[in-house]
Amino acid sequence: MANHRRLALFAAAFLPLSFLSAQNTRVLSPYQLGRQHAIAINELAGQIQSLDDAHKLVNLVAGEFAKELPPRWATRGIRNRIARAEYEAAADPGTLIPEQHVVDVWNDFLVKIGAPPESFVTAAEIYSLRDSQYVTSQFFWARGNQNIWTVPNIWAAGPDGRVADGCRALETLDILWTLGNQPEALTGAREMVRKGERISDEIKNPSKPPEPGTERSYVTLTSRTRDQNPVEVAATNYVRDHGERALNHAIEDLLANLFAH
Repeated sequence: MANHRRLALFAAAFLPLSFLSAQNTRVLSPYQLGRQHAIAINELAGQIQSLDDAHKLVNLVAGEFAKELPPRWATRGIRNRIARAEYEAAADPGTLIPEQHVVDVWNDFLVKIGAPPESFVTAAEIYSLRDSQYVTSQFFWARGNQNIWTVPNIWAAGPDGRVADGCRALETLDILWTLGNQPEALTGAREMVRKGERISDEIKNPSKPPEPGTERSYVTLTSRTRDQNPVEVAATNYVRDHGERALNHAIEDLLANLFAH
């Protein structure tokens, strides 16, 4: 369904990449090209010096999802807001987006589309999700698994190496994508909050590559039936009752409120 596809990708949509020359793209495999794109994004995300740098970063990320996104002219306004939020966060950590603001905006969106209460989130759960995703991104990136989903430098980090008390713009989109598409991630975050645990306490030095000869292979086999995604169900019902344009407007309002000044 078109509306489901749009919902599933709306966060990623504004986060990508067509900066390599045509000559280079002919000799690189899709994996190699994706890895180069991810490395370029990570490097730029780690050294934003100007608003222009932030615009380049946002456009690089959006380029990765060009086939799923509306035309660039149609997303110019929100891209500008995201870029400004990225630049401001780099220039002044005091302008990071508060977790509670992410909570309020997301929960308002869920109310609008009629999602069930179990989909609503708290600031503690947002922190738990951020902690988990930042640590796992560092872990996989350091071990050579470098792609658009494991870029670590989009996350706001504090002096202690953990996620900061506030979010960068692109990481909020990553979190919203997770909330909208991976309900099991929210379940896991809630369990961590209930236990008073953090992934960052369990994985030490995630960004440190393993010493030669000490690498381990981890294989996890899971067989289960995935429950219905309550956000997806609510969005589908909302489109049925109000039309796809109404859902698009709801998503646009969410993003505008998220990056409002």
